[in-house]
Amino acid sequence: MSCTFRNNYFESDEFLVLALHSLSVIQVPIYTLGVYIIIMKTPNEMGKMKFPMLLVHLT
Repeated sequence: MSCTFRNNYFESDEFLVLALHSLSVIQVPIYTLGVYIIIMKTPNEMGKMKFPMLLVHLT
């Protein structure tokens, strides 16, 4: 089995950089919102679970 480079845009480094940066632009605000919700909006009854939940979210 051999891999051949067809020299199209979807196999280029530029496409990978653009795709991954585009995903980062979408993901970072969503993860930031998740951290805000865990820290600020978690009920007081779940005080013991706040840190483990935040740790799981960040990893």
